[in-house]
Amino acid sequence: MAETIFTVLLFLLLVMSVYHDYRTQKIPNKITVPTIAAGVILSTVYFGISGLWSSLLGFIVGFLILLLPFILGGMGAGDVKLMAAIGAVMGARFVFMTFIYTAIVGGIIAIGYGIYKRGFGTSFKLFGGFLISPLMKFLYGLTGYHRFIEWYGTMKKSETKIGKLYIPYAIPIAIGAALVYTNWIPSFF
Repeated sequence: MAETIFTVLLFLLLVMSVYHDYRTQKIPNKITVPTIAAGVILSTVYFGISGLWSSLLGFIVGFLILLLPFILGGMGAGDVKLMAAIGAVMGARFVFMTFIYTAIVGGIIAIGYGIYKRGFGTSFKLFGGFLISPLMKFLYGLTGYHRFIEWYGTMKKSETKIGKLYIPYAIPIAIGAALVYTNWIPSFF
């Protein structure tokens, strides 16, 4: 019974999040916050204090795992809260594995969509800039070497001139969660 309730809650969370992210480019709090609360409460009701700790740990892992990409501007706050909600409902291990598969699926979608929309060369510049720009900024902060910040500025100008593509990241998150749930891809842990 408990497994069915958690599965239905996860399914509803993912379907509503994908729908809203695709249509409005936002995942509203009215979806994620009640799901987080429901995950914590139901885990406590069904599994006692260990369920409470499992849900809270899942929430924390889900939140922290996407915090850095959010800070760097790679995704929105709704995506962070979505992963936190998945963690609150399904636990830390589930949300961590979801993150791994989401990163793979999201990377494939981003590269494919970029090539489809802009061609291979432009997509390589954007994707390379996404990976290299934060590294250059970090290296400048670490060393103070001005060449790093010049390269960072060049990458940012390139991104601005080309423009960013929006990918509703709830889609790769939902695919990643489905892959973990169905055990379609064997777990590494």
